[in-house]
Amino acid sequence: MSNDIWPFANPRVSGINEHHKRIQTFLELARDSKDPNTIFRLHIACIYFARGIIELIFEAADKEQISSSREQLKETLPAKLRWYNLIERIRIHDFHRFGIIPPNPDVKIFFQGGPIKLKAKNGTAAYSIMPKGPKIETTGDSSVKQQRPLITDDGRFFDEDTETIVTLENILKDFLLDVPKVIKEFEQQNG
Repeated sequence: MSNDIWPFANPRVSGINEHHKRIQTFLELARDSKDPNTIFRLHIACIYFARGIIELIFEAADKEQISSSREQLKETLPAKLRWYNLIERIRIHDFHRFGIIPPNPDVKIFFQGGPIKLKAKNGTAAYSIMPKGPKIETTGDSSVKQQRPLITDDGRFFDEDTETIVTLENILKDFLLDVPKVIKEFEQQNG
């Protein structure tokens, strides 16, 4: 659409900025809330808005509206947006795999979501969870294949890239610090 039909900015740029504003609004609502379940749900909603920003940038790449391809963005965005891969895994698991529920103060919950496929061939394949995260051991021609695994520990999430456990609030705060530069780069390419 040209700007004379869409009176604001480019619609995709407007959509990206809207997702950014939603994150800010929902984080403010979470800060004002006293209910832990409400806070958790608002934070999970922000994960969708964060991923929405990324998906709209990918869509522009697929439509050749920016100079980078989707594959190039998958290589460069993780360095620009902290928790990029973890945000993707959280959204995938919440929306497609099992749904992520708020932590329960009366129950300690540690969860590993997969899928994880172990194939033993002329040796062994082992997958275990250690204090520093997953440990994979194979011998022979064996293999362990993971597809966007997610480890949760009482409402906190293990990040494979940094090998740390992090809260949704910290993920979102860092994302909010990083994303304006990415949005500005996108706006400059997409006007």
